[in-house]
Amino acid sequence: VAPRSIARMVVTELPNLSPAALPRTHTLHNSPTSELYAAMMEGAPVVVKRTKITSRGEILRFEKEVALLLECSHPNVVQPLAQMRAPPTYAFVMPLFAHGALFGVLHNSGQQLSLRGALSVIADVSSAVTHLHAVGVLHRDVKSDNVLLDGSWRAVLVDFNASERTADIREDIVAPSRPSGGFFK
Repeated sequence: VAPRSIARMVVTELPNLSPAALPRTHTLHNSPTSELYAAMMEGAPVVVKRTKITSRGEILRFEKEVALLLECSHPNVVQPLAQMRAPPTYAFVMPLFAHGALFGVLHNSGQQLSLRGALSVIADVSSAVTHLHAVGVLHRDVKSDNVLLDGSWRAVLVDFNASERTADIREDIVAPSRPSGGFFK
């Protein structure tokens, strides 16, 4: 977790909007920890990621995610446009990506990426991860659901909820590996 003062300082650099300023047009995704919905901001479509707050730790998690996004500025890492810090609402606003998640393109849309398109997505995600590692951040949840594609099919890495700074990771938080039982029975 980022030192509280750093996370708060970085998060306060974003414009703070009232929840009423971005009324929901429709829900995109709902999970136990967050909700994503579409809205309009200054005439442009955006996505609002609202963190479901049930404890002080979740406020700190929200602050850490936004701080990491701001610290990791890169063309292939999503950048928040604004925030909503009006308890009980804690949310940040990001662009709406025209083609949505890579998972949907691969499995639900009936579209197929060309070899050139697939290689471009791989290069974009690799560039994002390389940048994150260079600035000392581990994403820890790279998957097709967390790769969004813009109108030009540029891939952008999102969802930094599980991310950590490498300096904050301790060896003892990783469970020791052991046989799962399959081949080793």
